[in-house]
Amino acid sequence: MSLLDALRHRLRPLFRRHEFDQEMDEEFRHHRELERQEFPGGGPRFGSQAYYKEETRQVTALGWLDVLGQDLRYAWRNLRRTPAFTGVAVLSLAIGIGANTAIFSLIYSLLLMPLSVSHPEQLALLRHSGPDLPNDQFSFREYQALRQAPGFMSLTALGSGGDVPVTVGGLHTSVSVDAVDGAFFATIGLEPGAGRLITAEDERTQTPVVVISDGLWTEWFNRAPDAIGRTITMGRTAFTVIGVAPKSYQGLEYPGSFAAAVPLSTLPLLGGTALEAAAAADSARLEIVGRLRRPADLAGMAKRLDATYRSCCMTAARASGVELASIEHGIPLFKFDIKALFGRLLLELLGAAGVVLLAACANLGTLLLARASARERELAVRLSLGASRRRLAIQMLVESGLLATLGALAGVVMAYWALHLIGHRLPDLAVGRAGLTLTGEVLGFTALVAALSVLLFGAVPAWRATRTNLIGSLNEGGRLSAGRRAGWLDRSVVVGQVALALVLVNGAGLFVATLRNLHAVRGGFATDRTVSTQLDARGTAYENAGLASLMEPLLSGAARIPGVRSATLSASVPVFGGRRLDAQLVIEGYTPGPDENMRGWLNAVTPGFFTTLGIGLPRGRDFTDNDRAGQQVAIVNEAFARQYFRDRNPLGSTVRSLIGSDTTLLQVVGVAGDARFGDLRQPPPPMIYVPLAQFTRIPVLGRIPVLVLTVRTLGDDRATPGALQNVVLTEAPGLRARATATIEASMDGALNRETLAAQLATLFGAVALILAGVGLYGVVSYRVAQRTREIGVRMALGANASTVVWMVLKQALVLVAIGVLLGIPLAFGGGRAVAAGLYGLAGQNGFFVLGAGVLLAGVALVASALPARRAAQVDPLIALRAD
Repeated sequence: MSLLDALRHRLRPLFRRHEFDQEMDEEFRHHRELERQEFPGGGPRFGSQAYYKEETRQVTALGWLDVLGQDLRYAWRNLRRTPAFTGVAVLSLAIGIGANTAIFSLIYSLLLMPLSVSHPEQLALLRHSGPDLPNDQFSFREYQALRQAPGFMSLTALGSGGDVPVTVGGLHTSVSVDAVDGAFFATIGLEPGAGRLITAEDERTQTPVVVISDGLWTEWFNRAPDAIGRTITMGRTAFTVIGVAPKSYQGLEYPGSFAAAVPLSTLPLLGGTALEAAAAADSARLEIVGRLRRPADLAGMAKRLDATYRSCCMTAARASGVELASIEHGIPLFKFDIKALFGRLLLELLGAAGVVLLAACANLGTLLLARASARERELAVRLSLGASRRRLAIQMLVESGLLATLGALAGVVMAYWALHLIGHRLPDLAVGRAGLTLTGEVLGFTALVAALSVLLFGAVPAWRATRTNLIGSLNEGGRLSAGRRAGWLDRSVVVGQVALALVLVNGAGLFVATLRNLHAVRGGFATDRTVSTQLDARGTAYENAGLASLMEPLLSGAARIPGVRSATLSASVPVFGGRRLDAQLVIEGYTPGPDENMRGWLNAVTPGFFTTLGIGLPRGRDFTDNDRAGQQVAIVNEAFARQYFRDRNPLGSTVRSLIGSDTTLLQVVGVAGDARFGDLRQPPPPMIYVPLAQFTRIPVLGRIPVLVLTVRTLGDDRATPGALQNVVLTEAPGLRARATATIEASMDGALNRETLAAQLATLFGAVALILAGVGLYGVVSYRVAQRTREIGVRMALGANASTVVWMVLKQALVLVAIGVLLGIPLAFGGGRAVAAGLYGLAGQNGFFVLGAGVLLAGVALVASALPARRAAQVDPLIALRAD
């Protein structure tokens, strides 16, 4: 017999099952006939034919697959017979698995997903190791020198062309443009989605070409193939579209969004500074990215690169070395590090989703235990017909696996919906980077969770199937005997559900209270009728002169907007953001401690800043236009006055600030109210305000590249953001104006993390309460059904309805009390685990634990009310006759 014939023969039982069964039946009839001939007067000695047929199938090739098919068909028929049980079970699992899938999808997308380029683990970003800001920006001269450093497969640079006006057909818009050198796309390992990408020849010849994103290809050209080769007007120059980036590419920043890229050498065509002029001015506006030959040698390569930098590029103005940082997951944005903002919260929410899954599995385990008890006679009959206990256990696990599969499928659908709802609570950049999609890795995680769920809720019922008492179950005639012998098991599961619910309800209370406390924080500034927009001159024609040169036209243009009461420019604005500036301080009459940090926050502002932002000025005066020349002045906030002046009057005092190598004497002319510029959880830091016109005379910071334009309106401010954008386009063409928003919206955005935590924690807590209630209802109802005869006897002996009701309610309350007692240490532990994300709740955890316990007691009363009412209506005569 050939190998192919042997294989066909071994696989025949799988694909020709009916024919194989007929042959087995014929073989068994032959053996029966031989048995009768050999033992004509004796009984049958051959044994169970069904048992031997089962064993024969299992020893055939791929017999396990045949057995699995039988078990799946049998499980599906059983689940179809009980649609109510199946629906509750699938819904419970869908909630638990869906919650874990949704949270893990966010964790993978925002924390774990690598850049969508070739071998992202080889990419590294060069950064300054000193305090220079921004510390990942280099000059073109430095880039040229560092390109000779050994150890890199290739080195590339990218800068920003700013927000550039674009005309496509009849559409007028603006897009953010990256300026990249010719080796950029080859270095990062990106393949085009269509057309080609920028090359060294494009940069060398200063060819006006552009690579656009997949989104712009869709928006501008409806994904037409002939878009490659067409021209668009960027600024005042026609650029040829040569390629489309793949849809998965969102730039190297994390999170970020890619729109378009042009060669570095074409920056002058967009109103930027030529690279040669930038090199002569030694202006720092390039990010340098390299591809390492050996990623494991990151530290060693950084040391060699630092030595190269110190020998070629060290200057008095930039007295720092360089270091390397892996960017496998992207370059964190300077102001928006999503890992720091959401990393811990997402891990905490994944833990809460895991608790929800445990509660769902406990609930389903209770239902399966009751179902196994109801099927005891069926299992006993199957045992008596020759089925092994191991075979029954496997069949029960297959049924549990089918339930988990259905629950996982429904859970994926729930997770997909949930991700889009959660997306409204994530910053736009994070949503763009994450995409909120269910990737292969996420679906693999879902399959793992489903398999774990089978072990959690299916193992005990399967074990119970192997413990079935054959004689006792058949003699009981189908009555639920095992429930009386193993009632402790389902009650233990309910106790565990209550303990888990206590943890989640307590966590929900803590997060909701945190959100309430943060909303109640007095920020020290006005949130209504105030609109801000961030101006960025980096990579534009205004970079060398600095934004201070645009003060007059921008403020005048903003003041002409209908409904605007006042306007101001500043380096930073409360909650909205901006550029943090700091300096080493020496305060007149104050002696610092031996290890005291004397670095303080500075904010450069124009006159009217405090009025526009609604920050009080209880002492002294505001800045005026007369502060442009003469003695440099400053206004300090109350936190600064309390820390450094204490009982002394700060007005007229002198503060010496050291910024870089420049020393400035500032005379305090006013004291402003405290305003929270950063995290609302933190107290206002000591801050010095200086006039922007005087601040720009400091050489190191004279060309300040980023400012915030803020206006205060008289009434409705809905049209103001668009009007501010128009002012910038009119008064400073080519200047980037982004992140325009009201301070009120910025406040909501600042609390997005806490709002998301409160909403999801509340949802998880509510689900846990429902599952605990369903579990209690199932156990109490089951126990009432088992004790029907006992209840009838009690009522026949004189017990009234209220006594029976209290007997049932007491059973539920005892289970809840035990669960609460077991859950209290878990709840306190959970509170300590999330303490870093809480605010204003020191010492209050016990109050929320007590509240959660009372709420669970209420749920127990509601869940057991219907079984208690049913028990009180038992007719003693009918109950006694039934047994």
